[in-house]
Amino acid sequence: GMTVPYVLNRVANQNVPLSDSVVKAYEDNYRPNGLLLSWEDHFGVEILNGNLPVSTIQGISTVQDGQKILADAKAKWDGKSPLFVSLGLLAWNMTPTDVVKLTDSLGPEYQPVLADQYFSLIREANDLPKKP
Repeated sequence: GMTVPYVLNRVANQNVPLSDSVVKAYEDNYRPNGLLLSWEDHFGVEILNGNLPVSTIQGISTVQDGQKILADAKAKWDGKSPLFVSLGLLAWNMTPTDVVKLTDSLGPEYQPVLADQYFSLIREANDLPKKP
């Protein structure tokens, strides 16, 4: 099953940030290692309430979209600190074969991981407890 929640937080057809009370409710009731948030034209990671990693997903609909986003991220990366990128694949346009193509096109500096591994690495990089 899914161990990392995907949260789509919208009001009036617009993605909105999670409120402090919603973040606290996830922390208190679900205790996730992290949350995947939204579907945006950018990616990023925030640590909310000092303990909950939230990764904004950047949506892609083609292998080329994914390659461009990852190449752009690499170009802006300092090459030393960890860089975490979460991509959301549009299921209507992409297939498992496309995921293999994207993964196979990546160089050794990239490491595709599952969501639970992703948040474990984010927690480690930010000196957060292994378990929330």
